[in-house]
This record gives sequence, C-alpha cells and structure tokens, in this order.
Amino acid sequence: MANLKKMNFTYKINYLLGVFALLTSVLFTSCQEEELVVPANVPVIIPVTIAELNTGNYEGRIVQIEGVSFSEPVGTKFNGTSSNGGGNKTLVDCNGNSTTVFTPSDKPFSDQELPIGNGTIIGKASSFNGTIQLLPRTEADFAGLQNGGGVDLSGNVTIAQLRNIYQCANTQVKGAFNITGVVTISPEQGNLNSRNVFIQDAAGTGIALRFKADHSLKLGEQVTINCQGLALEKFNGLLQLNEIDEATNIISKGAATLPTPVTATIADIKAGKYEGQLVKIEGVEFKGTGAVSGTVEITTTDCAQSLPVYTRSDANFSNTNRPDGTGSIVGVVTVATTPQLIIRDMNDISFTGAKVCNAQ
Repeated sequence: MANLKKMNFTYKINYLLGVFALLTSVLFTSCQEEELVVPANVPVIIPVTIAELNTGNYEGRIVQIEGVSFSEPVGTKFNGTSSNGGGNKTLVDCNGNSTTVFTPSDKPFSDQELPIGNGTIIGKASSFNGTIQLLPRTEADFAGLQNGGGVDLSGNVTIAQLRNIYQCANTQVKGAFNITGVVTISPEQGNLNSRNVFIQDAAGTGIALRFKADHSLKLGEQVTINCQGLALEKFNGLLQLNEIDEATNIISKGAATLPTPVTATIADIKAGKYEGQLVKIEGVEFKGTGAVSGTVEITTTDCAQSLPVYTRSDANFSNTNRPDGTGSIVGVVTVATTPQLIIRDMNDISFTGAKVCNAQ
C-alpha cells in the first residue's frame, strides 16, 4: 500500500509538470505567432527637432519634424534639374534653426514646387560630406507642409491682419481680401529697387510690397491691392507681400495725404517695432563724415544707441555728404538681417545742433 501511495504521488507530480510544460509551450508559441503578424518592413518614425537632427545621432532613421517650413521663395522646386546639383533646399523652424532637405533628380516629385506653409515633414536622416540631410521618400512625407495661408480673411482688411497670417513660413494668401495703404517710399529717387515699394494704412501699420516687374506707384499715392494668391515671404528678415502683378492685383490708386511719421526711438526700432512704418527719430547725429551712400550709422546724442541708415548707390542723392550736426531724421524702417532705416531724400534730415558724440 505504501508503494502504491508513493507511485500515486510521483504520478501526480509528473502530471503537474507535464501540464506546466504544455501551458508554457502554448504560451510561447502564441507569443511567437503574435510577433509574426507584425509587419517587419514598417519603420518606426521618430519625432525630432531640427536641432536634434543636426546632432547626427539619427542617421539612417526615419524622423518627423514639426513646426518647420522651407525658406526658399515661392515657386522654387525640390530639384528641377537633370542633376543632383540643385537638390539642396533649406528647412527652418521658428527658433532660427535650419537643416538641409535633399531631393535627387530621379525622385518623381523632384520637379514639383516646394510646399508653402508651416507644418510637419517626414524623411530619412542622412549626411553627405559632413552635412546633415533629410531625405523625403514620397509626396506623403511633406503633405503636412501644405497648409500655407490657413487664415481665410475676406473683404477689406488691415495691414496688421495681413501680417498676422505669416507664421514663420513663406505663406500663400488664400483669402479673397484687399488691403489699402499710402506709398511712403517709392523708387522715384532711386533709393528703392524699381520692383519694391512700402505702403502704410490708416492704422499706422506698414509693409513692403514686391512686384513681379517694375511698377508705376508714386510717393503719396493710395493703393488698394487684391491679395488673393500672393505670397507673404521674408527676405533677409524683412516681411514682404510678393509676386504682385500691377495689372491684375492693383484694384485702384490715386492721390492721398502722406501719413505723419511716428516718433520712435532707436532702441524700439532695434527691438523689432515699426517694421515697414514711416518714423521720425529725434536727437541723433551721423557717425563719421563723407557721403550718405551705403550703410552709415546714426547715434543718439547721449552716445548710447546707434542704427544703420542705408542709401543705395543708385539714389540721386547718394553722393551728398552726411549733414554735420544733430537733429532729427525721417525714414522707413526696414530690415536687412537687422533693422535699419531708409530715407526718401535729403529733406528727411533736419540737423540744427552741434555734434556731440562724433565731433570733429
């Protein structure tokens, strides 16, 4: 009887061990089978910033970058050539970071225009001769960038509303709306490119306009512009409404009264205020002597602040000497990487006092 009980106990142990082995086998097999249904060729997409991509730590991986846009002018193609020489384009974010997007000439979308707007792009992280690159694979990789001109305005809007459409990216205007402003500086005196002009509306906000060709707008004219389909772009940091066709986008123009310049300080201008606006700066003098041509500087009479004043060599007053003394200067605030002032002619300078900081 003792032997029988012992055998039963042994049998029970073996039975339990067999059941455990069977269950373990089933579970292991199930896990294996579950793993087999996961597609092996689907890459993991890693969210990164431009700054993180540029570390080089993601080479060979598929990455996704949000809040970015292409910096090239509207109408630029991914490549558009028969070679790879034109395949490099610049991707930027709102923090001033940039990286290269490369498209080989044999990609089906190489002859397409770059998408306009700020959004998301996907691609393979790579490098070439030490330069970090992002390589889009298909059109789906940059579909998230095609959201330019997301604000859909209509009717007559202020220049401030127009400027607010721009969100760190070249943006195509989708809304059917108009802006109206008075020309505050024009190419008539040669101190502005013949395709450019600045206007300012009744609320005091200004903006640079860039035409497809030479235009006929004059200082002091009021102009109304149909903005639909035009592009908001930054050129060397200056926001401008671009690709304007005088024949089709100008609704009306006529004589008007020039706006009164707002009194501004150099500190405020350098802080980014008054871009595109006609301003008056008091209590300043020129640094050094010689002609006004090129980039010269004005300083405050307390010698604490300075600001570049740019005059094109084509201006009909470019060879005029900088006035000696102190006083006020009027001009339009523009940007060439950093803020600067452009004057319309020498009548914008009114110096009556003696020099203080740069006395000769």
